[in-house]
Amino acid sequence: MSRAAFLQIRIVLICLCLAVAVTLTLFHDSGSVSEKSPGKPDYAALRIRWKKDIDAHGVQEAYEHFKHDGEGYPFGTQHAMAHIFGALIYDKEGVGGIAVCDPTFSFGCYHSLAGKAIIEQGLSIVKDLDAACNTTVSGRVNIGCLHGIGHGILGYVGYDNVAEALEACRVTSWHKPLGGCPGGVFMENNFHTMESVESSKARVATGDLYAPCDALSSDFTQECYYYQALWWVRALSSDFDTAHMKAGELCDAVSGADERKACFWGLGESAVSQSRSIHTDPVDYCKRISGLSAQLYCREGVRRTLFANTVTRADAPKACDGLSSEAFKVCLDPSVLDIPIMPSEGV
Repeated sequence: MSRAAFLQIRIVLICLCLAVAVTLTLFHDSGSVSEKSPGKPDYAALRIRWKKDIDAHGVQEAYEHFKHDGEGYPFGTQHAMAHIFGALIYDKEGVGGIAVCDPTFSFGCYHSLAGKAIIEQGLSIVKDLDAACNTTVSGRVNIGCLHGIGHGILGYVGYDNVAEALEACRVTSWHKPLGGCPGGVFMENNFHTMESVESSKARVATGDLYAPCDALSSDFTQECYYYQALWWVRALSSDFDTAHMKAGELCDAVSGADERKACFWGLGESAVSQSRSIHTDPVDYCKRISGLSAQLYCREGVRRTLFANTVTRADAPKACDGLSSEAFKVCLDPSVLDIPIMPSEGV
């Protein structure tokens, strides 16, 4: 299939997903939306109501209303809502509208706005998206926004072209081993969030379980293995305990000290996500991994994830409880928190 035909198909599929993902239904002129039902709101009615709200009050005020509308829904539903709203912002404001987005509902607004911009204008628009991302952060790089660009880039070039997507990320303003645009590429490759507005679907675990990480340039491998661990936990088994143990064995065999550490950090994040759904201590999952260094890195991953969420930030040091005095100091190393994290809960 030619690149042009491939892009036409992707444009149709993604725009359909972002537009409604459900059959359009009739509704009153007031744009009223039926009462919330967990997991399945009326996306079509929401989209039209939000569009009216944007036209009447502007994207910033309408975005606050959208966040209120999403309260109380499950992760997947909230993320779908954010995808729909991000596309609406782009329709109204263009690339510059990405500055309105924020981390609400796991960065879905960034994902869809960047994705739609790249689909319509090509990879040349990545530089403009990068500049728009950083207009409101006063000298800091907006990691979450750049992460969203990575999702959009891979959605544009296709899931068989990870290396091409990573090269496109090089024009963005973050060039450290973890964080930014490449993380969005890897998360998108593993979970295909741009394919469906309603839910993500992990790629199937077949063949080389270390691909694509084991064939990439070294400046991308740490980030790749971080997201590889998150993917293994989703893809290797429907039973979390079994998948977590298998993923721990795979992380332990990763070559490269920094890559191995990043892999276990990813397992720490997955432990936090699982513990929230069943109300357990995420450190318990780290304790089940074989090897003291592996357990320590997993705990660091738990600490990083808890710290990244302002709601759980105060609990972050608890990830290091019970360690020996030496390991405790390592676990609480403040430099661990200097490396950005993009929580991937729900994927």
